[in-house]
Amino acid sequence: MKLKKKVKIIVRIGFLTIFGAGLNLSANAQKYSDGRPATALRMEAKDYGIVLKYGNGPGNCDMLGARDVWVFEDKGTFYMHYDAAGPKGWLSSLATSTDLVNWVKKGPILDFGEPGEDDSKSAAYGVTYLDGDQWHMFYLGTPNVSEAPDLVPSFPYLTLKAIGDSPEGPWRKQKEVVPFRTKPGTYYSLTASPGQVIKQGEA
Repeated sequence: MKLKKKVKIIVRIGFLTIFGAGLNLSANAQKYSDGRPATALRMEAKDYGIVLKYGNGPGNCDMLGARDVWVFEDKGTFYMHYDAAGPKGWLSSLATSTDLVNWVKKGPILDFGEPGEDDSKSAAYGVTYLDGDQWHMFYLGTPNVSEAPDLVPSFPYLTLKAIGDSPEGPWRKQKEVVPFRTKPGTYYSLTASPGQVIKQGEA
């Protein structure tokens, strides 16, 4: 991949300043055979190190691991949703911080669905969006996991929805809402996971 230009960037988040080593502008963005969008910008970043260790979450909620974070800010507090691997499976859990380095774990924010439901084995990776006074969450559900004790979520990965009155919840599942599903013959044939939420227009 050829690089066209490198631009130095500085990002301020509250009182924390992050200096980016550079932003690479690609002259020839990668093209995919199925027509999916390609990334044209790449940031060179420096690894700060571990800021959230697994194993000490409330109720042993992350005794086997902590991964796949989603961090957002509201009124000076940072909220981290992370996949907590506990004794019964993987659930989206919450940690809060005021500096993005020191985090306080709050425990799971979602529970498993009923047997046979799309999130019966895992309800993880909670992506949030604030629309006015209403908080929305799109999360990953699956009815399949690997064998115990790991219980790692496996395909299909499905996007499900919940709503809450604050960034800490409590979150109420909207089982009647189906954002989208896997589709055979596409790049999302096995996984239709949640991601960045962007509002367009006033609808």
